[in-house]
Amino acid sequence: MTTEPLDSAHAFARILEWDSEFFGQRIARVEAAGLILDAGASVVEWCKHKSVKCAYLIVDSDDQKGCDAALAQSFRLVDLRVTLGVSLPQLTEKTPKSPPVLVRSAMASDMNMLKAIARVSHRDTRFYVDDHFDRERCDELYAVWIEKSFLGWAEQVFVAEVADVIAGYITCHSHAGLGEIGLIGVGDSFRQRGIGLALGVAAGRWFGKVGDNRVSVVTSGRNAAALALYQKLGFRVSFIQYSFHKWF
Repeated sequence: MTTEPLDSAHAFARILEWDSEFFGQRIARVEAAGLILDAGASVVEWCKHKSVKCAYLIVDSDDQKGCDAALAQSFRLVDLRVTLGVSLPQLTEKTPKSPPVLVRSAMASDMNMLKAIARVSHRDTRFYVDDHFDRERCDELYAVWIEKSFLGWAEQVFVAEVADVIAGYITCHSHAGLGEIGLIGVGDSFRQRGIGLALGVAAGRWFGKVGDNRVSVVTSGRNAAALALYQKLGFRVSFIQYSFHKWF
């Protein structure tokens, strides 16, 4: 093994410190461009050299060379990553037809209930498809995610209440005129009741107040319920990507 391919591969791969710490094994993200060069050999060797256990890879759906290189290096397809977008006037014009629901900013006292909803609300993501990841740990990933969103990962977290019971949540991020929905979750007993729509509309109003003019969201292609909700809110597909994992 020479140092040259390892040094060049470093431009196309990096260790993900948070993921590595959370899952207790070294995880990296690699780029398709690195796999295409030298048929991906240098990137794979870099991962081995760094004792990486799992490498994430996202490839644009129209990047056939990237997909071919991923498959040639034994990356496994784990998800269809769908990015949707909507202009803000469209989003805020929606009127949810839901039961009496209060949407408000999250409070610290909501956290136990929000974490309980999060543990069961995201099971169609790529982590659950990949059986190398422990299922209970995947549940906890989203519980930690919603808690950290409240503590500052997100600029705003809204919760929905029905008859004084927490029914769901949505997290909001704002980046120089572009809003982004991070997580949205609805409790099992409140699904199909318009809660998600009410949360989406409340988020849209908040995005408008902070000066965003467009909102985006990423979801799994296998999450039919989320795709249907975003379409009701006026979102349309912007682009599609493939998510791959490789285990060493």
